[in-house]
Amino acid sequence: PTRSPARHLQRRLPMAPRTAALLVSGAALLAALAMVFVGWRLQSAVLVFDDPYGYLKMARSVASGNGFDCFGAVLNRRAPLYPLFVGGLFAAFGDSPRLVQIVHALCHAATALMVWEIGRRRFTPRAGLVAGLACALHPSLLRYVADFHIETFLTLGFTATAFAAERMLARPTPARALAFGAVAGLTALAKAVALPGALAVVLW
Repeated sequence: PTRSPARHLQRRLPMAPRTAALLVSGAALLAALAMVFVGWRLQSAVLVFDDPYGYLKMARSVASGNGFDCFGAVLNRRAPLYPLFVGGLFAAFGDSPRLVQIVHALCHAATALMVWEIGRRRFTPRAGLVAGLACALHPSLLRYVADFHIETFLTLGFTATAFAAERMLARPTPARALAFGAVAGLTALAKAVALPGALAVVLW
């Protein structure tokens, strides 16, 4: 008998979920580290600046205990979570921009892993794998891993918010609603543009 398209789409991948997760996260991490250690300095499509938006300067101020005393006007345009995060890294491990780039690579891998999980939960395992690998190897996402912009950190926050929303909507519980609110709130502390999407989920 002929298989229906719906049954064909639901066909499982020829690999265990753990294997697919390792494939997606591993591909993302390797691609991101390649960008950090090789690709960023070799590319010429984007100008390379050490600290184009002053985030490292803000983080160093936080790490030294001065907080945001000198950055009042800047904070009118930039939320504080990312420089606080980088400042915490500097305070714990020393002033190392390379460490921030490696942490960015880990953030990128976590983002791709959550995209895979959302795809397999909401659609099919095959869709999750394709989406996760597309995220892992996407040039626009890899472009920011080695740079000291907020985008890699913010993309992680947006994806974590979407993941928390998917879990909450799939099986609503107080704990999952609380987790969604916490993740969405933290993401908004990285950039306030996260708020409209979170409100849309609440009103869904």
